[in-house]
Amino acid sequence: MRDSIATLGRTEYVRNLRALELPQCRIDDAAIAAFASSQHFSSLESLSIQGNELGREGAVALANATGMPKLKKLYLIDNPLRFGGQHYTEFFEDSDGVSGWYDNRYSHQEIRELFAHRPGLQVDL
Repeated sequence: MRDSIATLGRTEYVRNLRALELPQCRIDDAAIAAFASSQHFSSLESLSIQGNELGREGAVALANATGMPKLKKLYLIDNPLRFGGQHYTEFFEDSDGVSGWYDNRYSHQEIRELFAHRPGLQVDL
């Protein structure tokens, strides 16, 4: 399904689509980044990606998407960016980082700040 989401973003048949619901499709950050980079969703007003695998990178990709100028409602409920918890990050000896478990969740406020430059966009968490 993840590849299908990226493919959907590459087709121009979605230009007149106003609402899209993709619940529990196992959409991850890479898939949503490919989707968000599409310029074919110019009429999209409502996007629901509830219950997927969206994390920090996916949220940033959606916040920076320029191909959905009419988007008014974005449903991000039940994604790891709020409920996922932690991931293990291993840094190599030549980095300044420290290997270990890091919290990859955003607070409600941090998510809202990501989308602050999009007035009129309602983001449901």
